[in-house]
Amino acid sequence: MGDFDLYKSRMSAYGKTIREGRINATTNIIKSTFADSPSYFDVTINDAETTTGVQIVDDTSTINQVNQNDKIILMQPGDVLSAGYIINYLDKKWLCVACELFNNIYYKGKITKCNNTLTLNQSGILYQVPCCVESAVRLYQLGVEESKYVTEPSTTVVVRVANNETTQLIKRNDKYKLSTQTYEVIDKNDDIEPGLIVLKMEFCAEQQVLPTYTINILNGNDLSIIVGNTLTLNAEVLADDNIISPTPPLIYESSNDEIATVENGIITSVAVGECIITVSLESNPTVTVNIDLSVEEIV
Repeated sequence: MGDFDLYKSRMSAYGKTIREGRINATTNIIKSTFADSPSYFDVTINDAETTTGVQIVDDTSTINQVNQNDKIILMQPGDVLSAGYIINYLDKKWLCVACELFNNIYYKGKITKCNNTLTLNQSGILYQVPCCVESAVRLYQLGVEESKYVTEPSTTVVVRVANNETTQLIKRNDKYKLSTQTYEVIDKNDDIEPGLIVLKMEFCAEQQVLPTYTINILNGNDLSIIVGNTLTLNAEVLADDNIISPTPPLIYESSNDEIATVENGIITSVAVGECIITVSLESNPTVTVNIDLSVEEIV
């Protein structure tokens, strides 16, 4: 058996073909050393509960980049990346604006630091959408502070957001807040960049009208429970006195976990005493309601 035959035999042990064997061998090599790189970071993707190990390096294609708002992200073999993904990296949100699969082995993408938040009001529910305002990026490169990108009220800006169920509801002529300023959508394009929606927005003197939110506890705001028992809170959220359905996400907190705990609206009594259960709107924590809870002994 010749050297090439031995090579083919060795490669076939990794896969059905030489190509598959090379891919599998390369994949194993990358995986074995991936976390040893100084560019290795644990990040969260799309607000997942678990972290993902990635490598993030400077984007050398960007010339005269002062504040390094663009980075290159490399995924481990087997991990998926797509344009429109939001990466939480170094306590900032970054939008994946381009991505490709290299040699069927690993994903490589370009991420841009989100420099603003687009406040969407969809059917009474507020969504805080991280976004990239293009005019701001250009000012970054000149060393201009992030929060000062709208120095001219008449500014027209280009905004990039992830293409998802929430942002697909954006329509022309909608008015939304960018930071503290209101902008009107004058154009929307979801074809020019895969995975993204590109908005052209113009400063609007007419303010975005937000509803007044209230939280109503159907069980009542003065409750008692026997120690050792549980109680499920029934809450509804109203926008300008109209019930929002389905109920948007709520945050539940107890003033004293030694008396009672609360998780996902279920109160568990721990000891006899009194505490306050606070329910707040996840998208706007200033909207709250308090419940006076008394935990009593078994009579």
